[in-house]
Amino acid sequence: MLSLLEKHAVVCGDSIKDLKERETVLTFLKENREVVNITINELSNFGANIINIRRKDNDTPLLVLSKTSFDNYTVKTKKTLSSSYELCPVNINKIEKIGGGSARCMIAEVY
Repeated sequence: MLSLLEKHAVVCGDSIKDLKERETVLTFLKENREVVNITINELSNFGANIINIRRKDNDTPLLVLSKTSFDNYTVKTKKTLSSSYELCPVNINKIEKIGGGSARCMIAEVY
């Protein structure tokens, strides 16, 4: 339901049923990032299972996401994310159907 990127927090506010808790979470996230509030449909199609990495050769910020999530993003979500990241959708349908995860689950975060 949430991915923290360099400049954005991609979150599905509607997945937080308690309105007070939802507002608390969204307010906290807005302190350090622009909030991209995705829909339940976007969430259900792995829209928050994304990861922000950088291109090694020129330090370009990349956003790795599945083709499923990309295809189900609204035009507004795509526009917002593509303004700060090079979108890199990958076809991982089998992983999503059989493995239960998506793009972020497949990439190790080693710092």
